[in-house]
Amino acid sequence: MAGQTPRILIVEPLDHIEVVARWSRYFADECKTEVILALNKGHFKWAEKALPDFKCFSLVDIPVLLPEVDLTILVTIGNEPGKWWPLLSQHRYWVVGHNLSHWLGGPIYDYRPKNLARIIRDRWQRPKLLKLLQSAQYVLVPTYSMCDYLLRRRPEWPVVTLPFSFVPKGGEREHRQGDGSSLKIFIPGRIDTRFRDYRPVIEAIRLFPPNSQKITLVLAGRIVSQHIVNQFASMAPWLELVYQQDGLDDQAFHRHLTDCDLVIAPLRWSVRSGAYREFLGHTKISGAIFDAIAANKVLLLPDWHPRVWSRQSGYGNGADLIKLING
Repeated sequence: MAGQTPRILIVEPLDHIEVVARWSRYFADECKTEVILALNKGHFKWAEKALPDFKCFSLVDIPVLLPEVDLTILVTIGNEPGKWWPLLSQHRYWVVGHNLSHWLGGPIYDYRPKNLARIIRDRWQRPKLLKLLQSAQYVLVPTYSMCDYLLRRRPEWPVVTLPFSFVPKGGEREHRQGDGSSLKIFIPGRIDTRFRDYRPVIEAIRLFPPNSQKITLVLAGRIVSQHIVNQFASMAPWLELVYQQDGLDDQAFHRHLTDCDLVIAPLRWSVRSGAYREFLGHTKISGAIFDAIAANKVLLLPDWHPRVWSRQSGYGNGADLIKLING
């Protein structure tokens, strides 16, 4: 294909569609490549609306597409690594890491019967996974801390860092300019206490002096832990709460993210992912971080989280959050 525009096939069999959207534009605009997508059929309508300039194919079309492209990027391996090796082994490909404890075989979260079957299946498929990873040109992870974690344990793997999103081209976007009488806080991700700790956020809002300024709190994700919403709702009328039980739609999500003053990601240090324990910032990363980067927003994270970008600040409790918000 000498002299022709390089062609990249981005494959996503599961649900990391925001990564697909951001990388498609990055490789097309910054790397001057032709990008082709292979997605599960459930995301065809999304692709038509979000990425109308890109050709989109079904996963069953991959064998036909592979000989026509220079590089394939497998965004998510999923639970069946063995099916990818026959497809990709004769081609140049990159794979992306999301849950590194799962890749490395532990630590195990628990051995309950429902997890035991998954553990046995993973152990059986591990040789296929390792073969797929070792033969990749690159194994991509989104942060330097994840890259360091993986290289310390698998130094033979060709691990490199490629963020899931980038600061907008041309520098900082125009930020929301208020008169100081109002504050808009955006919390991405599912409202679920199994994965997030909202206590510092609740404490911080309660510490705000009454009537000092109007606060709008946007809970962007699907509501799983209703009692958290109820606690925020009890702070009315000086707190305006924005949410939908099934999460904001894409249009509302991006509108509120663009319009907010700051993003808070109240993450837990370790979470369960299937049968495995993942460690945020080291073996797994929250998509909320890359939402903030893509919108070029101030990002407040727990202070144990590794530094991801320049507009990030860490907090330990509600008092810390108040200082950062007012700072």
